[in-house]
Amino acid sequence: MKMSGIMALWCMFLISTFSIEEKNCLQSDNKSFIRILNNSKYPLGNIMLYSKHFKDLRPGDSSKYKKIRFDERKDDAIVFVSVNEVNFAVFLTVPEIGRKYTVVIDSIQLKERNIFVRELKK
Repeated sequence: MKMSGIMALWCMFLISTFSIEEKNCLQSDNKSFIRILNNSKYPLGNIMLYSKHFKDLRPGDSSKYKKIRFDERKDDAIVFVSVNEVNFAVFLTVPEIGRKYTVVIDSIQLKERNIFVRELKK
């Protein structure tokens, strides 16, 4: 009698473990979508967003949305840009699965080496 109870508990444990692993596998297949919008008065070069490369953007330009599968172990939640051979970087929030994000570069102060960025989520 005791052995069957232990076996039942062991089976319940195994089933719950497999369902957690299945959920994690399904979530890892989901993607987010990101793009970058240049609202500054400077052209942006060497753009990297969540470890994805983007084409250079002129003032007022926007990139197309790119699919990302963000992995905190190997990707950076950072936007990198270059303006007049000066590099800038800003930390961003980690993207939620299945959402669309627009990272907006609002302004850049070259002399002070400041960059002002905001994130829009859909």
